[in-house]
Amino acid sequence: MARYYFHFRKGQDFLEDEEGLDLIDVETARMRAIDALREMLASDVRSGFLDRRCAIEIDDDRHRPVGAIDCDEALRIIV
Repeated sequence: MARYYFHFRKGQDFLEDEEGLDLIDVETARMRAIDALREMLASDVRSGFLDRRCAIEIDDDRHRPVGAIDCDEALRIIV
């Protein structure tokens, strides 16, 4: 198990994860980030708007970037 940190970025706002989660691997961390970002987007939609300027940046236990998930990766929009 390794600890991963999920930092939320939305527009100009940035929320740093100081606790992190112990997960099996980086792929599991990416799936967690996708789920969390989808929850954030769903909350926006329930409020009547959708801000696509959002992302979750993933750091490993040494606080090195190992990936990022943005709105376009978490949500497929069909027009």
